[in-house]
Amino acid sequence: MTSYQQVGGKIQIRLSDVPPLQAQLYKMSDDLPALDNPFNGCSGLGTQGMGIPVGNGTVYACWRPNAYIQLRGGGIASDSMGQDSFDNQQGVDNSNGFAYGMWNTSTLTSSATCRVNSSTSNVSFAPISVQELEQGGVRQGTFSVQLECSNAATSGTAQGQTSIGIQASSGAIAAAQQLGLTGSSGSVPFLVSDAYLTDSRLAKGVGISLAHSQTRKPLVFLGENLTDPPGQNTNTGWYPVLEGASNSGASPTPGYTYYLQNYTATLSKIPGLTVTAGKVLATAYVQVRVQ
Repeated sequence: MTSYQQVGGKIQIRLSDVPPLQAQLYKMSDDLPALDNPFNGCSGLGTQGMGIPVGNGTVYACWRPNAYIQLRGGGIASDSMGQDSFDNQQGVDNSNGFAYGMWNTSTLTSSATCRVNSSTSNVSFAPISVQELEQGGVRQGTFSVQLECSNAATSGTAQGQTSIGIQASSGAIAAAQQLGLTGSSGSVPFLVSDAYLTDSRLAKGVGISLAHSQTRKPLVFLGENLTDPPGQNTNTGWYPVLEGASNSGASPTPGYTYYLQNYTATLSKIPGLTVTAGKVLATAYVQVRVQ
C-alpha cells in the first residue's frame, strides 16, 4: 500500500488504499493428482476441490482465498514475501488483512478456446527527434503472438466465442484517463509509458498505436475492465482471436492447431499534445478469453 491516513497516531486503511486484485484460473494438466491437504482446506484441490465443471455453471468450491493483503510489523503474524500460500497462511488464519476469494460466488464453465503459447518479449523503436515527431514522423516495430486453439473453438466477439486483446498497463491506463484519451468503453487508443505521470525523464506527448499486420486494421488497447458484456462492438479492444491469423500447423495435442498473430506497433505524436524528449518505456499484456 502506498497511501493511508494517520489519525491520532494510528494508521487508518481505507478501501481506496487497497490496490486492485485480479485472479485468473489456468488449466495446467489433465492428470494432476488430488491433494487432500487439511491445512489447505480444499479437499482434492486440483480435482473436485475447486469444483471442476462437468457442465457449465459448476460452483467454485474452494473456500481458501485466491489472494489476500496482509499487514506486517509490530509482532503481527504474517507470511513472508515469496512464500507459497498453499503452505503459508498465517495472515488468513490470524484474521490479518483482507482476503479475496471466489468461493460460492463464481461458477466454472468448460468451453473450447485458445491459449497464448508465446509472444515477442520486447519491441524496440529507432530514435526519432522531437522535431520529426511534431512534423508527423513515426517509428514502427512488429511483434507476434503464438496461439494454440482447440479445433472446436469459435473465433469471435459474441457470447461463447473466443477473443483476443492487448491490454495496456495500469500506469498507462491511468495516464490515458488523465489525458482524456480513453474511449467510452475504457479502451485506450495510445499506449504511453508505464510511469508517464510520475517520471519526468520519460517522453511526453508520445504514444504507441496498434494495428494488425495482416489486415492493416487499426486496433485499440484494452483498458482496466476485462469483463465488458460480449458483443460485436470491437471498440472495447476485444477482437476475434483468429481474425487475420496464419495457420502454423497441427499441435502435438490431438484436436489442437497452432496459429500466429502479427501486429505492428507505431510510435508517434499523440494528437493535441506537445512532444518533449525522453524515453518511452511501455508495457502491454496479451489477453485471450471466452466472451
